[in-house]
Amino acid sequence: VAVTGVQTCALPIFITWPMGLPDEWRTLLVLQAAGPPIGSAAAFAMFLGLEASLCMVSTVWATLGLPLTLTAVVAWLLPLSGIQVDLLNFFLRVLVLVALPFVIAALMRRWVGVARLKGHDDQLAGWNVVMLVIFAVAVMDGVQDILLRDTPLALSLLATACATVVIWHLVGY
Repeated sequence: VAVTGVQTCALPIFITWPMGLPDEWRTLLVLQAAGPPIGSAAAFAMFLGLEASLCMVSTVWATLGLPLTLTAVVAWLLPLSGIQVDLLNFFLRVLVLVALPFVIAALMRRWVGVARLKGHDDQLAGWNVVMLVIFAVAVMDGVQDILLRDTPLALSLLATACATVVIWHLVGY
């Protein structure tokens, strides 16, 4: 729980503040960090031969807490940017998005069986990576248009995101 709190709330605020970023960029980076963790992180850790337990535990806790943590961050940050959100509706949508995969996973464990699933760890990790690539392609929709329309802005955002990730990794290390 401590790892999740630091990862989703404290680090984004304390890392972006001294960078002297515009308020809008800091808001974007904090919202990005407060969003759901990449579920494939543990799969990548296992693929690289690393111990994935802490990664898995922090991913699960961060995901389970997401309806509360993300709603709180949205309630705090977005009004500062002049954006109003129906927080109850937002909370319920995030709750469904979080609960549904856990329910599906529980049904799969019951239907397929834990032992049978464990026998296919490598294949499941591979499918997780494939799903991540599909997700990444979908998330990048429209980025080319922004890059062509305002190249300096796009490159600045990219550089800021890369610098922030490097700092997060150094702090995490």
